[in-house]
Amino acid sequence: NPAYAGHAATLQQRFRQKHGVFGQALITPKSSLYYWRTRSGVEVDFVIEHGRDLIAVEIKASKKVGYYDIKGIENFAKEFSNMKRGIIIYSGDEFIKLTDKIFAVPFKVLLEGESKLK
Repeated sequence: NPAYAGHAATLQQRFRQKHGVFGQALITPKSSLYYWRTRSGVEVDFVIEHGRDLIAVEIKASKKVGYYDIKGIENFAKEFSNMKRGIIIYSGDEFIKLTDKIFAVPFKVLLEGESKLK
């Protein structure tokens, strides 16, 4: 609703004016970075916590990625229902949707941008 969006922006502006930088920190969730591993050795390289949302990130040197690469992220998602997305960063060339929540993203996109993909 555009009217609501404008109203919300106005409220945020007033909040910033009244409470400054410290007030802004109260309405902007901070992000934290973690590592996750089970007792049996299943792991996720990075877990980004943003507010109450979690993003699981795996880094793979391989040029190919498949369903066998999502074991750690899937186990993490079973334990943490607030995982919003799982991302595998790899050396390949394609964006790949592995599940509804898990995607493979080429490493070079992070360095060069999407326009450099084949």
